[in-house]
Amino acid sequence: MNHKEELNVDEGLRGNEQIEEAIAALQQEPSQEMLAHTLTCIRRRMNENGQVIIAVEPPVGDQGMQVQAVQTDDGANWWVAFTGFEEEIKGSEGVMSTFLTDMGHLFTSALEVEEISGIILNPWNRTLMLNKKLINILDGLMISSGLEYRPRLYIVESSQPNAFATGRNPKNAVVCVTTGLLEKLDYYELEGVIAHELGHIKNYDILLSAVVTVMVGFIVMLSDLMSRRSVSYTHLTLPTIA
Repeated sequence: MNHKEELNVDEGLRGNEQIEEAIAALQQEPSQEMLAHTLTCIRRRMNENGQVIIAVEPPVGDQGMQVQAVQTDDGANWWVAFTGFEEEIKGSEGVMSTFLTDMGHLFTSALEVEEISGIILNPWNRTLMLNKKLINILDGLMISSGLEYRPRLYIVESSQPNAFATGRNPKNAVVCVTTGLLEKLDYYELEGVIAHELGHIKNYDILLSAVVTVMVGFIVMLSDLMSRRSVSYTHLTLPTIA
């Protein structure tokens, strides 16, 4: 079976042509808007459990197979992945072995390996270099896309850069960002921060935060009440009897 036939039958790669088209458009018109569109296409394929082809090195000694890495001129190491067999064979002489893997799993693994800077999609032609900052954004977009309810967003007038999520459950969740944060961060940095807060909502961290806040408030109120009683008691002194 040749590579084109494999492409026709492999369901895991179906739809990846949308990523290739987005990368081609980004190469023609490099801009934040086109990059955002490309990331959206990748995130959509992650939602669909899409796969990519990874290049691997043969096992050496007791070590298992390792994802093949390439080194750029600045000395950084990057994993290599392909959106389709046609992209792979364009530089097949430099690839030893390849396997299909889940796109989301590959990105998550890349974040955990300190020795690499990210993943290069299609290094031979329609190339996109996904550094760990962009991978984190993709990971955050996956979290937000998994929320059943869209949280309300509030902007707080404050020069202090800050963001937080609150609410008793995802249905009633709120994400707040300060004007100081909006002025300090660019589009992708802000997206990463908001994605982080959405992760708190999905994991019900906001419920724990709300409970802790209520408990702290109750303890403070109880402490204040006991303090008032103590002060009142000290003033109830009996007069001295001559």
